[in-house]
Amino acid sequence: MGALTFPLASCVRRVIAVEKDGTLANKLTADLHREGVGNVTVVHEDVLRVDLARLSEGKIEVVGNIPYNISSPLIEKLIRNRELVSRAILTLQHELAARLTASPGNKQYGALTVLIQYHAHLSPVLEIPREAFYPKPKVSSTVVQFEFSRPHPRRVDREPFFQKGGSCSLRSSTENPFELLEGHVYVLGCSGPSAGRGALRHRPSKESRDAGCGRFINLTEALASFLLQPSQYVS
Repeated sequence: MGALTFPLASCVRRVIAVEKDGTLANKLTADLHREGVGNVTVVHEDVLRVDLARLSEGKIEVVGNIPYNISSPLIEKLIRNRELVSRAILTLQHELAARLTASPGNKQYGALTVLIQYHAHLSPVLEIPREAFYPKPKVSSTVVQFEFSRPHPRRVDREPFFQKGGSCSLRSSTENPFELLEGHVYVLGCSGPSAGRGALRHRPSKESRDAGCGRFINLTEALASFLLQPSQYVS
């Protein structure tokens, strides 16, 4: 208990420890008091529900050895609150970390990769073997750094179109950014989208993997312009 909290408290001005479990929150509070650590505030709340703006007046850095089952929703939350979070360092399941940090051309590279790397500069920090945990999990882990202060230098004019593909990928096994945008065209139900869908449907997955963030931005802007133009079709 407090394996991250105590070391952090020794090297930073203030630590806010968010713990969902009431018993663990009370134990951590007691342990901190016993050791005379006075710069830690324990917040008994779900990290997925806590209002990050309420925790600090300035920007925060998030550090967590988090349960694997909340990795995706927590990353989504950090993206939504990226104006408040300068950096995050998270322990993730190795497979997810590989997807997040993949480079264009890698088979792991997909819409999720593009979304995350658009909003933050990512770098793997440390590989953690299964034997480092007790009880030993079935998978290995990787510590990943998210630098939200270093987003992709090029920005999208219509971010909702860009956000759609990546946020869908956080809950989907689909790796092809073009397939996800195709789905977005379909969901919008705009007049005459068949040409756009057809063009996307026949792009091979390797092309999408090799596209990179810049080309995905180009595609997003082209689709947004097409979908938002006045309809020229008669229904």
